[in-house]
Amino acid sequence: FIIMLAGLYVRNYALIQEEEMHFKKGLTVLTGETGAGKSILLGAFQLVLGERADPKALKNPDEKCTVEAEFKLKGRFKDLFSHLELEYAEPCIIRREILPGGRSRAFVNDSPVRLDSLKSLSENLVDIHSQDDQILLFERSFLLELLDGMKKENKELDSFKKAWNEWNENETELALLDAKWQGERGDPEYQRFLLEELEAASLQEGELESLQGRVETLRNAGSILETLSAIVQVWDSDEQSPLNLLGQILSDIQRISNKWKKGEQLSKRLSLLIEELEDWKREAEEASEELDIDAEVLLEAEERLDLLNRLLHKHKVQGEAELIILRDKMQEMLQSFDMQQEERNALSMKSQELWNKLRESASKLHKRRLADSKKLEDALQKMLRELELPNARIAILLEEQEDIDSLGSSRVEWLFSANPGMELGPMRKAVSGGERSRVMLAIKAIGGQYKQLPTILFDEIDTGISGKAAGKVAEVMRQMGQSMQILAITHLPQMAAAGNQHFLVSKHNDHKQTQTRVRELDLDERNREIATIISSKGATDVARQQAGELLAYYARL
Repeated sequence: FIIMLAGLYVRNYALIQEEEMHFKKGLTVLTGETGAGKSILLGAFQLVLGERADPKALKNPDEKCTVEAEFKLKGRFKDLFSHLELEYAEPCIIRREILPGGRSRAFVNDSPVRLDSLKSLSENLVDIHSQDDQILLFERSFLLELLDGMKKENKELDSFKKAWNEWNENETELALLDAKWQGERGDPEYQRFLLEELEAASLQEGELESLQGRVETLRNAGSILETLSAIVQVWDSDEQSPLNLLGQILSDIQRISNKWKKGEQLSKRLSLLIEELEDWKREAEEASEELDIDAEVLLEAEERLDLLNRLLHKHKVQGEAELIILRDKMQEMLQSFDMQQEERNALSMKSQELWNKLRESASKLHKRRLADSKKLEDALQKMLRELELPNARIAILLEEQEDIDSLGSSRVEWLFSANPGMELGPMRKAVSGGERSRVMLAIKAIGGQYKQLPTILFDEIDTGISGKAAGKVAEVMRQMGQSMQILAITHLPQMAAAGNQHFLVSKHNDHKQTQTRVRELDLDERNREIATIISSKGATDVARQQAGELLAYYARL
């Protein structure tokens, strides 16, 4: 065996105070009355395999709960441990603890481990199968995995997985490139539109302030012209104009300057003032001539100002200088995008090439599955005859579809008929509970012929089975135990007798507390327990004789 559950230790879990079990190779059976605690023991096992912890599971809330499982492994698991970043050791010890406060911890070989890593590991160590798990029979992934396992080496499957990974990695790279652009810059086409809008605006630094003043002037051109005209009229009046009056004053001061030293200084200052006023008059006249009251000129200026204000508001900036900076950044950004677009185009071309390769490998895998489906059908029908379903017919309907996913391009469905004269129909509708259990058992048995399965725990897979069929199921599970470890919780005497090892789960009351206990049975104890299962009257002599015959029969297999 490359995998074997060697031991299980449970302390302070539900009704279990402290129990320890040591397992042997082959088929190990667990029996016990309804309510004895078999489901509790299963719950503890699932806890150590990575199921979420329930703080209410503590038997004594003041003490921690510990569940520990020991596995014997072969070296082929080193890669799995390395992938999960776990320390490899032989044997492998997995431990779960629930502390009184409700917090739980997990350990693999005494090193703390995340719960998701523990579950990934345990899925490769133990396969727990219950009545609820039989829904797997109807899942596409389960059926295709079963078909793909019909060969120890499946080159078509390996080729498809490689092609799928290559295509998927390329698609991921494409998506990341698009997401990076979208996250950092947004839609490139919209960015290009914004840039074109800014470039069309022909932005100039300082234009906004100048334009605001011009618009204000143009809007008030009429009143400005009226005022300027009045001023010019005053300046142009003959004797009473300001310049004429000031000229007369300057002449008077100049006449007395040779008699008054201060007069020369005042004369110079007044002369400069007259020159400044003449220049002011000239500039006012020019401004009046330049002032345009054309409505079209005003409209054009207002439209330009509105454009600049809209751009400022749209881009949430303060002035045209910031708009120019933004425009230049957009130009650089879109140049970068154009370069990335070349990379994206290359990835897109590669994606199409990889898709064509993927389509070809998926088609080859589908053809391989078609060829193997007949072989699987024959093997299953043979096994079902051994399990007392002599008239059962199984067909695997495979169709190739256009869509491809990680499982390939195959659509698959089970067809089943249990009785002669009945047409094949979808298994989910055509199979009963007992038949479904035997179909699943047949699948596990056949799967074990082609690859090494993990330890399998069957939780009452024999529900709905009795009589001769129960005996055949027990035989098959005994045979399966020769190449893998099987654990089975059962109510059938045939299954209990077929085990290489037998544990009894029982409940005990001492007036103070109730406890679930587990112990391994010797041959005589097994005889008595099996007789109790056979007879409603307990271990009678007749029942014990029948139990002995069952034990002897399965021991010879």
